[in-house]
Amino acid sequence: ASLICGSILNSAAAASERGIEQTGAVSSEDRDDVTTFISAIVQAYALPQVYTAILVSRDEAMARNIVRQMEDLDSRKAVAIVGAMHSNGILAHIRNLLSEGNIP
Repeated sequence: ASLICGSILNSAAAASERGIEQTGAVSSEDRDDVTTFISAIVQAYALPQVYTAILVSRDEAMARNIVRQMEDLDSRKAVAIVGAMHSNGILAHIRNLLSEGNIP
């Protein structure tokens, strides 16, 4: 995911940079500085958005799998070892699935 995001960001920065240079707002000598600046702005905004979307999606998928296993085993308790960034999200999704009766 990181490589893909990096490629997308570099492409976006290069396209923005060419557009700015064509308008005459930036000289060709400053092109590298502009690319660096645009990449930094895009990364500061876009990467957290992408990361959060991926994190939430994984949390939901893992929660569904845990609840499905609990149902298959007719269990009311489960232990799952997950990364720290996932634990609260998974727990929230499990609680939501169980309270709504939306068991996958």
